[in-house]
Amino acid sequence: MEIISSIGFLMLVVVHLALGGAVYTDAKLRDKSGELAFVWPIVWCFATVVGGIIAGAVYWLIHYSVLNPSVAAMVLRNTRPAEQPSNGFREASDQVNRDES
Repeated sequence: MEIISSIGFLMLVVVHLALGGAVYTDAKLRDKSGELAFVWPIVWCFATVVGGIIAGAVYWLIHYSVLNPSVAAMVLRNTRPAEQPSNGFREASDQVNRDES
């Protein structure tokens, strides 16, 4: 049982480090472009390594969800009016009516 729990702990550490590395890389890019929120990339990395998925989710919410004003503006800019529904049913029923006549 000790081996299984040790392997589980090792996997947890690897996931936290990988997630922290990914957040650090993204935060570094955002820092260069001036889009990084609140703190430096190393702080986001440390928070993600310690906080794991929850801290990674907070990072995502702040930088990639519509809670971020620039993302919300982009979503609104790219939103198109709903397309008209297809008239496939009407066209099929017209075809049946033509066949019957």
